[in-house]
Amino acid sequence: MDRPTAGPTRRLTGLAVVLAVAGWAAILTQMVLSVNRAVTDGRGVTGGLVSYFSYFTILTNLLIAVALTAKVTAPESRAGRFFSQPNVLTAIAAYIAIVGLAYHLLLSHLYNPIGIPWLTDLIFHYLMPALFLAYWWLAVPHGQIGWGDLRGWIWYPLGYFGYIFARGALTGVYPYPFVDPTALGYPRAMAHGLGMLGGLYAIGAVLTGLKTVRWRA
Repeated sequence: MDRPTAGPTRRLTGLAVVLAVAGWAAILTQMVLSVNRAVTDGRGVTGGLVSYFSYFTILTNLLIAVALTAKVTAPESRAGRFFSQPNVLTAIAAYIAIVGLAYHLLLSHLYNPIGIPWLTDLIFHYLMPALFLAYWWLAVPHGQIGWGDLRGWIWYPLGYFGYIFARGALTGVYPYPFVDPTALGYPRAMAHGLGMLGGLYAIGAVLTGLKTVRWRA
């Protein structure tokens, strides 16, 4: 098994610190902006927080920030060991990859943020996906994940879609237009949700293949 040397380990730690700091800064900054907007709109602080944490983008970036913070500050803790597991890191890499791809292909044309919202948007949808995938590539040894791991990765996004459809049925509010049955109808909205799950599974398969297949020069 390949063992990281001191140099690569320091680089990995440095990259983890950069990602954690950028992630927390963007999450907290955008949270303040979103809550302030919700208060102005009459939805209150609680309504703003519930709405903010109903986005897959936010939850997945938060997952990365928590994972890398645990890895850097308490690597021998239960959380630090959990988030160091190759299958866990690969699952998170698949989640943030679908965040970046879905935003670029389906949502980026709907938004034109400026100023600080532009910066948080850049971090959430482009910087974090690209740099976490680089971190994953360096941190996960070859041959340490298998095809059977894919089955466990679907529960987080599946639970997320279950939540937003249940919450939307009660409130009429959906975080993303491509899963809004009030505009699209349930068959089409559900089909889009299943398409996202299929895309996530495909990305997971690609990542697994990259760390499973032996590449020869």
